[in-house]
Amino acid sequence: MDSCAFDPKNEPEAGASLEIFESSRNDRIGALTIAHSTLKEVEHPNTPDWVKRESLAMIRSLEVGLTPQERKNQEQILDVLAGNGGRDKMRQDATHVFEASKYGGAESTT
Repeated sequence: MDSCAFDPKNEPEAGASLEIFESSRNDRIGALTIAHSTLKEVEHPNTPDWVKRESLAMIRSLEVGLTPQERKNQEQILDVLAGNGGRDKMRQDATHVFEASKYGGAESTT
């Protein structure tokens, strides 16, 4: 999960986010995990304190060096997310998706 899932401003994102967190708390879905790559976002001064508390308990990975194949996979994810748009704007989201696939998210197809 990306850190913005904790504090959505609009529907349907706000309702979906609340449902995900409630389902996790009630064990209807597995535990939520946030990759270390979101730490910079969570530590931003504008991030609400409750978001910091909730999310920091869910980070279960550390930044480590990537193998050549992992770097290639991460670039492929960035290609998909950026499409014909700016790669720099999507780089952090691509990192989150890559980290989620590496550390137990949905199985990577890259």
